[in-house]
Amino acid sequence: MQANEEASYERLLGDAMAGDGALLTREDAVEAAWTVVDPVLAHHPRAHPYQPGTWGPTQADKLIASHGRWHNPAPATKSVEGGGGEEPAARSPANRPR
Repeated sequence: MQANEEASYERLLGDAMAGDGALLTREDAVEAAWTVVDPVLAHHPRAHPYQPGTWGPTQADKLIASHGRWHNPAPATKSVEGGGGEEPAARSPANRPR
């Protein structure tokens, strides 16, 4: 832990012990947040791993399939080493639709 992190924790704990809750979240706010988060954690499908710098896993293409496809302004193809064919260029996160 770095010095500034220690100072932050010291302040938080010191304020809590002194009864100053300005930096703390009230219990009812935490409970309200969990009413939203808990169902998502319980029922959301697992995340799919993917390489950093890409647009995400190939499963992401299924999400947009009924609306068309992602627009990737990068070059359309690149050579596949040893395969003799072409494959789509990696999707860039900067080019993902908003």
